[in-house]
Amino acid sequence: MNVGVVGNPNYPDLGALLATLQQKASRLGLTLYSEERIQSLWSVPPLSQVPSGNLDCLITLGGDGTLLRGARLLNGSNTPIMGLNLGRVGFLTSAGPDNLDGALDAVVRRAYTIEPRLALQSSITGKGSKAGRVEPLVLNDVVVHKGGVARVVHLKVAVDGDEVAQYSADGIIVSTPTGSTAYSMSAGGPIVVPTVDAIVVTAICPHTLAVRPLVLAATAVVTIQPIPPWSDEVLVSFDGQVGTPIQPGEKLQVRRAEHPILLIRLGPESFFKRLRRKLHWGDLSDRVRKSALTELRVRDLAVIADVTLPFEPGLNVLTGETGAGKSMVVDALSLLLGERASADVVRPGAEKTIVEGAFEFASAVHRHLLSPFAALGIELEEGRLVLKREV
Repeated sequence: MNVGVVGNPNYPDLGALLATLQQKASRLGLTLYSEERIQSLWSVPPLSQVPSGNLDCLITLGGDGTLLRGARLLNGSNTPIMGLNLGRVGFLTSAGPDNLDGALDAVVRRAYTIEPRLALQSSITGKGSKAGRVEPLVLNDVVVHKGGVARVVHLKVAVDGDEVAQYSADGIIVSTPTGSTAYSMSAGGPIVVPTVDAIVVTAICPHTLAVRPLVLAATAVVTIQPIPPWSDEVLVSFDGQVGTPIQPGEKLQVRRAEHPILLIRLGPESFFKRLRRKLHWGDLSDRVRKSALTELRVRDLAVIADVTLPFEPGLNVLTGETGAGKSMVVDALSLLLGERASADVVRPGAEKTIVEGAFEFASAVHRHLLSPFAALGIELEEGRLVLKREV
């Protein structure tokens, strides 16, 4: 089985991972082919010339950007891509370095699901490109935007030859359903389930309230043309990685690519579960109070003899006139949380300063704290923790 490998050399542990991959691939009977960009990182460089029969699989080592680059290198060939995530989000990837064994075993046994993803093909025609120049295949999006200084650009958009509108905006994004969770989503576009055949057109910061994203049929041909005199320094970016200028008098045409890009999926995880896990879709945890200080008791600190301060939900500002004792409350909190202190903080005539704080926290936080506190021999009470400091 012929397996291609594409990687992001910016990841510091990529060399070690390549060595592990090479060792495991040898045991499984996989023949590896490496892109030139990472040839020097292999302990024993594998082949770089892709066989005439093409690859049985392409493994990308990095994040979503590396997977997008791998898809572009395949240029429409019928090769499934398995992404191993070395980055933070890795929404398009299938596995991580920790389950490399299982991922390779699935590749050998072909025990995976293939998701065909709609891709876009672009061409620029007119004036200097009368015959038309074909641009790279993209999995996420094609973006027309202003180069140079930050200024709005004026663009005419048409669908199947029918003018939609003239846009005054920072740019226009033409995205696939896969790309709907990327730049388009950040610009206010809709999330489109990958199995839906559609093309999304989203304006970036349009200079009007009368513009909204469009969801078009996958058969649509989107034409974008800069409008003079705002047609200088206009750029077209492909998956945010490569780009080209579009000259005055030229126009960009974006259509569905002839062949989809094939992504490997391991396990039963659904698109919506991935949305929740990777992008925190519908996550309301920030509205739940995870932990909070509910009570502070201070004894014999500076001029304070004994005071107990309750902290009610919603308290986020401490105010008071000069001399009211705000600084001493802050000092007490600092002592409670471990700040160094000397006997100078003890109230004259007292033996020691005592600060106690009561905290309440959610069950998820309780589970997180169990292990470190158990290592200290401390048994936590469910939902409540009392800290005490004596100086």
